[in-house]
Amino acid sequence: RSYDPRVRDYGTRLKVDHAAQVAEIERMLQPLQVAVPTEPSTKAQAQHAALARLTGEQFDAAFIEAMIASHTEAIEQYGAQTHANPDRALADFASKSLPVLREHLAAAESLR
Repeated sequence: RSYDPRVRDYGTRLKVDHAAQVAEIERMLQPLQVAVPTEPSTKAQAQHAALARLTGEQFDAAFIEAMIASHTEAIEQYGAQTHANPDRALADFASKSLPVLREHLAAAESLR
């Protein structure tokens, strides 16, 4: 769907990094017998549907704006968890994830 090879490369990087993050979360939550959702949230599904209708430069622009918004939100949420979460492992995970989220945000902003 993307017109710009840099946007395609960015999407590939997100896919790889997010898969690694999900695997780590699953390992952390397994002893607690907590399941990781297998379906995207309603908000993510709506975003995907909106992007699926676009191609080329329109897709690129909408995708990048969506990634900027979602990574900004994730950074705020993870940042709050580094201090507020009483579970030290989860707080450490949030803290460890912040640099990657910030890299993703910076990369998206550079593609604007």
